[in-house]
Amino acid sequence: MIARYQKLFIHYLTECSHCDCALTVAHVLLECNHYNVVRQRYFNVSSLYELFDTVNAQNILGLIRDIGLYRLL
Repeated sequence: MIARYQKLFIHYLTECSHCDCALTVAHVLLECNHYNVVRQRYFNVSSLYELFDTVNAQNILGLIRDIGLYRLL
């Protein structure tokens, strides 16, 4: 029974629940179409380098909070 819950938990943390892609930093912050509208309120960049080089950390955290992933940090 515990192994079953562990498998579900690992799946939850490794795949995007909206598009079944790998749940990576780049996917959440730049690529996932489900978050496009919210993402545009905080920044419009095309790479992780550009994101972390030019965007205020509060904006990045704001996006993460608004899309409901802040609790996973």
